Amino acid sequence: LALHQDRGFVATQYRMCPRTEYTNYNHCYVIITMIVLARVLRRMCVTPPTTAQIPLLGCVRILPVVLTFAHVLCTSLKMNNPYHNRPEHSFWKKAVFERQDAIAPVMAKAFTVDPDDQLVTAGSCFAQNLGRHLRDSTGANYHQAEPLLPDDPVFSARTGNVYTALQLLQLFEECQSGEVDPACAVERRDGRYVDIHRPYMDPQGYATAQEVIDARAIHLEAVREMFATAGVFVFTLGLTEAWHDTATGRHCLYVRGSIPMMRA
Repeated sequence: LALHQDRGFVATQYRMCPRTEYTNYNHCYVIITMIVLARVLRRMCVTPPTTAQIPLLGCVRILPVVLTFAHVLCTSLKMNNPYHNRPEHSFWKKAVFERQDAIAPVMAKAFTVDPDDQLVTAGSCFAQNLGRHLRDSTGANYHQAEPLLPDDPVFSARTGNVYTALQLLQLFEECQSGEVDPACAVERRDGRYVDIHRPYMDPQGYATAQEVIDARAIHLEAVREMFATAGVFVFTLGLTEAWHDTATGRHCLYVRGSIPMMRA
């Protein structure tokens, strides 16, 4: 056994005491008392007393240890800790496990979705998985505004991941204005061009920057139709940073030069 200041007693790789913000020495004293008690009992077994001495000798040897053990154990149980005097609802066993029949985790409906409502999705990979589920579900009116290629992530349009609210707002304003971002085309190291806002949607790339701009114009038409016909719009945020290009004033999914095979 080894005593660590922040862990209490640890026996080999098994933690004897729970890790807390303070040193739990009372548990350590309980363990020490148990070890002493075990050694006393072992010594009594090695040198057994006579029959007449057993009751008296047993009381003399064991009683102080038992009293000490009981005192330390009671002190340990009464000590302050993060769970001391907490109400029953603070414990999973009391609040949930033993009251499963009384729990009805049904939330009030904030809105309803009619069978005829067109469902559209955009955002992070969570929206991608949700879109795949809705598309494959019977009875869900999932709207695919732009045809997907076999390896495309499942969104209502070929937007790719849109992680932040700023990127979504920028996409909405761009498709409403009809003006394609002229700086969307970036050149990779292999000489091919991709759209900085969705660089992995066309991995083969384009021969010229103008082809990227033309492809984005077609894409924005589909996005505009997606927004216009949506009955329920599902957008999920991504746990990532947002990049602001000070040269163009645009919000980008990736910083220029960070995409593989892209020139800075």
